[in-house]
Amino acid sequence: MTWRIRYNAIRNFLLHLWSKEFLVFLSFLMISTLFWFMSTINDTYETEFTVELKIGNIPEHVVITEDLPESFRITVKDKGFNLLRYAYINPIPPLTISYGLALIFFLHSKNAFTKKIQRMIPHGIILC
Repeated sequence: MTWRIRYNAIRNFLLHLWSKEFLVFLSFLMISTLFWFMSTINDTYETEFTVELKIGNIPEHVVITEDLPESFRITVKDKGFNLLRYAYINPIPPLTISYGLALIFFLHSKNAFTKKIQRMIPHGIILC
């Protein structure tokens, strides 16, 4: 008999807790949270991303004496929506450059290097 009284007490409490007024309050709370999140993420933020570096077309007679970097970090300044897209939905693809003059050009010319990355991230500002 004791378990029946406890069951009814818990059942009545839960039915009262999930009343119509509480559900209306909860739905408006979730809507207001969504609006707050959207207005907050619409601001401009700055974050760092890691981009893979792939070097192709290395001739067989070439011996690389030092380890080449596998990735590098870039700082991107953009709207929060775009940064979320770069981080989770559409990540930044690896940067593939060919051996030879292009390798020297991209690794030593910061301006050209930034332009190549800018094509991969059309909306953001690259702050290398």
